[in-house]
Amino acid sequence: MNELDYTPEELEYFEQEFQKYKLPWISRSWRKIGIPVLVRGFIFAALIIIIFSIIHGISSRNYEWMWILCKTLALFYIFVVGGFGLIAHIFEIISLYKFRKKLKVNKEEFQYLLIIYPITGL
Repeated sequence: MNELDYTPEELEYFEQEFQKYKLPWISRSWRKIGIPVLVRGFIFAALIIIIFSIIHGISSRNYEWMWILCKTLALFYIFVVGGFGLIAHIFEIISLYKFRKKLKVNKEEFQYLLIIYPITGL
């Protein structure tokens, strides 16, 4: 399939719909807030975990709070940030599926339309 079999009016309709389409709020906030937190915060958390783990491992005193902090940071990233990303991705998939069904196009044609008319509501 190298070209789409649509009239110019249909293609104009698709272009207007793609320009009006907005992703769900949670997906937009994931792209604006979640990804920077994931990238920048992960480096900071990884350094804290490594430093405190080394101090906890080589010290003769019992610094239990360091180990608790390391586990808390790791679990925070796994469950909170990862869960937020997973939920945002699921909402995005469902929203795009509904949008594709609204336009009444199949999956391959929708992918071509996404290339031709990128979604501006990201």
